Amino acid sequence: MPASRSQAAEGPTFVIPLNDGYGVGECVDGGSSTCGKVVADAWCEAQGFRRSASVGPADVETTGSISRARSRIAVTCAP
Repeated sequence: MPASRSQAAEGPTFVIPLNDGYGVGECVDGGSSTCGKVVADAWCEAQGFRRSASVGPADVETTGSISRARSRIAVTCAP
């Protein structure tokens, strides 16, 4: 099945811990979406990508159910 145009414009999604050293945890705990975008952009750039395409809570599967993990965040980077 071919990727949609929006999927092709996005790179990989990384699940990173909130205490990664980039300040992601502080942004998430503070509730600032602007802060989260800035930190996600910096994280993606440090990984060799242009910027972040999206950032949000990570869905983590545990024992057959999907839950939102407070200890991790999902960052999708743009190529």
